[in-house]
Amino acid sequence: MQPLLARRTASLANLLFDAGRLAEAIHEYREAIGMDQGLLEARRNLAYALFDSGKPEAALQVLSEALLLVPGDPALRAAVRSMVRGMNRHP
Repeated sequence: MQPLLARRTASLANLLFDAGRLAEAIHEYREAIGMDQGLLEARRNLAYALFDSGKPEAALQVLSEALLLVPGDPALRAAVRSMVRGMNRHP
């Protein structure tokens, strides 16, 4: 586990996400999570990047896996609800 490098990688992913460079952000989020499985914010942001890139099922899978680590986490549960609502609006 490399927590400092993982957080820096997640920060880079956040910048890429904010710049609309979703494919690169997704890659960096996955790299960060691979270094530190406990990065819940990176998992949640990965899910949003996947959702925004047209992969809602993959996004929900990421959130489901995160909820296995931290059942009942309010931010993760809110992300799931938000994505499900978004999927229902745009079938």
